[in-house]
Amino acid sequence: AEAVTGSDTFTIDCGGAAGFDPGFAAGSTNPVAGGYSPFVARFTRSGGTELGHVELDLPPGLLAKVAGVEVCGEAQLAAAAGRSGREVQAAGSCAAGSQVGTATVGVGAGATPFFPLIGGTGVSGRVFLTGAHTATQFPRGGASHTAYGLAIEVPAVAGPFDLGTVMVRTAIYADRRSGQLTAVSDRLPRILEGVPLNVRDVRVVIDREGFTVNPTSCAEQRVAGVVAGLDGSRVGRSSRFEVGDCAALGFGPRLGLALRGRRQVRTGGHPAVRAVVRQPVGGVAGIRRARVVLPPSLALDPDNANALCEYADGTKPDLEDHCPAGSKIGRARVRTPLLDDDLVGDVFFVKNIRRDRETGNEIRTLPMLVVALRGQIDINLVGKSSTTRNGRLVSTFAGVPDAPIRRFNLNVRGGSAGILAVTANRRGDIDLCDRPRGHLANTAMVGHNGKRSRFRTRVKTPCATRAADSRRSR
Repeated sequence: AEAVTGSDTFTIDCGGAAGFDPGFAAGSTNPVAGGYSPFVARFTRSGGTELGHVELDLPPGLLAKVAGVEVCGEAQLAAAAGRSGREVQAAGSCAAGSQVGTATVGVGAGATPFFPLIGGTGVSGRVFLTGAHTATQFPRGGASHTAYGLAIEVPAVAGPFDLGTVMVRTAIYADRRSGQLTAVSDRLPRILEGVPLNVRDVRVVIDREGFTVNPTSCAEQRVAGVVAGLDGSRVGRSSRFEVGDCAALGFGPRLGLALRGRRQVRTGGHPAVRAVVRQPVGGVAGIRRARVVLPPSLALDPDNANALCEYADGTKPDLEDHCPAGSKIGRARVRTPLLDDDLVGDVFFVKNIRRDRETGNEIRTLPMLVVALRGQIDINLVGKSSTTRNGRLVSTFAGVPDAPIRRFNLNVRGGSAGILAVTANRRGDIDLCDRPRGHLANTAMVGHNGKRSRFRTRVKTPCATRAADSRRSR
């Protein structure tokens, strides 16, 4: 008989965005303002394309205390990958001191995912604190690398097959203005050694004691997530987030101001300025806004404002790579209980503009200070300058990140290039040492919990030191 051949076609439906409808839930289990609480997040899929990676925007002020937590090194992470689940449980991967949580992953092609166990403990994997990691997905503008990330231990178990352990890395980014954290995972495992895993349910619990700290703002916020499919589809999801008991938090920061430079105390002189903000740790709200009205004896010197950084460069996240060296006018340092090391950086003098509401035209205003703090995270604090009706100079730092601080030092240089000058009054030239205790700054601060603190700060002068030296020389 004569052979007959034939052919036909078929298509594989990957689901696409229309069929990809992932589930998402996240939040703190103990929503008390400023307190420590486990944080949980869950991502699921019921159909459509397989889970690819996830992105998570945490509410501003929801932070992690990485100080004192051991970091899992790259060599340890490499050693753990590829071992079977039982081998990892027995031999260990990252040290116990770097574990910050657990993860459970459900796999399988059916409607009910299979949750593998390691060593019969009922825990599928662990979450470790790691060093910095670059996600395979690019972060959005304004975000910068932190000095740490996460590694999620995912046992690759499909039915009777234990294919080893996959470490899914997660990069942590921080917005340089708000301090808001964004977590971006690498792609979740799909196929290992030819066996499809079909990840359907991912549950992450960050529950290390004292690790995750809640915001001190009780405003309603969101935990926003993006769940990406392997076909490139992206679906946005969010969960309502709100903490309570903000009224129970105290708010009483203190400010110290001092002028330096014994030869810079007369009219036309340029004293250096040292500002120190102190705040107790624990049970207090973070500073959201700080406004300081300087004494009438001090004013900006426009003649020393020739080396300002341009507005377009000074508002970039990495302004230190764009502003001229002459625009650096000082240094700053922040100490927070959340980090092992202080954040330090230069203070830049930057041109500022505003837009006229009626015409839309740009109008130049007084320059601003941008404090570029760098370290385990990068933060840019922006202080805008203005004047009161009677001409007193005002510095306002608004939108300060919701984070606990022990101490904030701001040092502005003086001398020939100093930006602050001793100014004459209606009677003529002055000498700050004529009234060394008569220079007062008015301070108003607002906490993230809405509480306010107003007080006067006596500005110290170098006059007392000069008098003491004079007495010693007699």
